[in-house]
Amino acid sequence: MTMYAKWFYGFTPERLPVITFSQRGSRDALLRAAKPGEVIVYVATKGPETDEQERGRVLGAAEIGRKAVRTEEVADISQSPERSFENGRFRWPEAIPMLRAWRFDPAPLANEVFENKNLPHNAQTQAVELLERDEATIRELNWVEVELPQTAERERQQRIADALNPEPTKPGPVAAPGTHEVTVTDKDEVWTYAARFGSSSTWKIGQTSNLDKRLGELNAHVPVEYLAEQWWIGRHHKWTSVERAQEMEQRVLQILDDKRTVGERVQCGEKQLDDAWIEAIAGN
Repeated sequence: MTMYAKWFYGFTPERLPVITFSQRGSRDALLRAAKPGEVIVYVATKGPETDEQERGRVLGAAEIGRKAVRTEEVADISQSPERSFENGRFRWPEAIPMLRAWRFDPAPLANEVFENKNLPHNAQTQAVELLERDEATIRELNWVEVELPQTAERERQQRIADALNPEPTKPGPVAAPGTHEVTVTDKDEVWTYAARFGSSSTWKIGQTSNLDKRLGELNAHVPVEYLAEQWWIGRHHKWTSVERAQEMEQRVLQILDDKRTVGERVQCGEKQLDDAWIEAIAGN
């Protein structure tokens, strides 16, 4: 799992539970790059715009949400300090909701954490990927979870995150959807799934009470030795009733109606599939 980092004026998730950007393009670039469960690390700038005791320190991290929002639509910016405004406008109008947040206690100096002693220059406006060595160092810090304010948008985002990340790890970053092992032990568990054919843009949407068995059925008549490709479960979401699983299945197919090919198969990019998957979960 990749970690990202960016320079910020501070870290106040209790008041501002969003990851803010000055430019829409920078925000959207992180949304495209980040996988469910990945985090962005907050590094405080060294100038007078940052509280003196925090300057140049690695303050905390936030789990990256799955939706682009406007800061003022989901957070109260009226309590922000004067340095957060320029000519009466909030400096960072573009945002992504935080799903979880952690402070580092103690907060180390950036030059003690990062291999290159600092973040690159473009981290002033953009989220940058961290080196593996820097990620490892940050994982060893003391992560103290912060309680975020409950809002309707955050609750919706959290439902989506819980659906995409059923097995979170500590602290925060989790396995990508579809990459962990699945064992069905409860007869009431029913899964909505999106099976992908190899690395192609073809997906099969369905529901089943046994993912392993269903996958075997899908691949039973695929000449793997000839095609060198087979179906695999790319996305899945657990329900406790067949009705809910079917509702989600049909909702995904409805959203992707113009991408349907044969039966319950669709042909689309991974981002399009994820957008439909998330919308179907939230609506269900």
